Amino acid sequence: MQDMVADERCAAVYWLCSGTHKHDFMGIAPTGRKFSARVMNFYYFNERGKIVNDVAAEGMIAILRAIGACDK
Repeated sequence: MQDMVADERCAAVYWLCSGTHKHDFMGIAPTGRKFSARVMNFYYFNERGKIVNDVAAEGMIAILRAIGACDK
């Protein structure tokens, strides 16, 4: 996790996702390429503090580009 801001109904989390493409990912055969992407998620809570919704902002495209699954 890089950074986080939260209140009683929502948390915004900015994090770094990195690794090596060693297994099938979204139907894409392993390439062995390394990837790194900064991602933003928003988690929404109910009145008991349980996560009821998770909204992911852009970030997946960086991973797909890094493993060669789409054009740059």
